[in-house]
Amino acid sequence: MIYILLLIGIFLILYGWTRRGVETSKNRDPFKEIIHRQETDKREYIEILSLNHEIKSLLVQMDEKLDRIQAKIPSEQEEEKELQDPNTEIEDYNRAAGTIKKMLQENKSIDEIAESLNMAKGEVLLLKRLLNK
Repeated sequence: MIYILLLIGIFLILYGWTRRGVETSKNRDPFKEIIHRQETDKREYIEILSLNHEIKSLLVQMDEKLDRIQAKIPSEQEEEKELQDPNTEIEDYNRAAGTIKKMLQENKSIDEIAESLNMAKGEVLLLKRLLNK
């Protein structure tokens, strides 16, 4: 009987020892998982930061290109000055009238004249009537 109790005692000690090992390994795994999750989160954050940096540099390049394009386009004030200057309009109409007169002498049709000068047919007819007066 003593041997049976001794065997049961040894069995319980070994069983407790193995259970303790299982519990400690379970306790270590969540900690390792937390560390692993934090490391992956940090990697993802670093990747996002690097993508953010790349996007920022692309936006800066695009901004520089837009500035160069804007520098090439004449400003609205210059366009308004050109539109407000009546002398340029008169010169344009004088040139157009002279061209229309030459083309009429060459017996070209109103449609051909309008197409070659990029003018409306009505404008060409108006200038033709003004030339006839």
